Amino acid sequence: MDAFAISLSVYTLSGAAIAVIGVQALRTAGREKYYARLKRSLGQLRLSRMLAYLGADVDDYVQTVPVDDLNLEMQQCARCKAVMTCDACLRDGKRIADMNFCPVYRSVIRHSRLFADRH
Repeated sequence: MDAFAISLSVYTLSGAAIAVIGVQALRTAGREKYYARLKRSLGQLRLSRMLAYLGADVDDYVQTVPVDDLNLEMQQCARCKAVMTCDACLRDGKRIADMNFCPVYRSVIRHSRLFADRH
């Protein structure tokens, strides 16, 4: 094999490696934007404060909980009618033994276990 063929092979492999790295970087950037968008949407709901109240990290939660489940939780939170009770709990720090007023409480607890086991 002559020097030209070797150089061509090296350049081809280098180009392929750069392309793979570029694709991975784009995927990572897209994923980060997606999670940031989810986190912003979550931040507009009481659910984000409920997560903090229960000791769940919002970043871990957004990245660990299946997207369909998270979207359902956000929809349920947005439609919740127990706003006064929720606000008393979250804003005033009022301890409420029975959190069943919250339509996503059980789901949040179940999902919190997913990433609690990871740490």
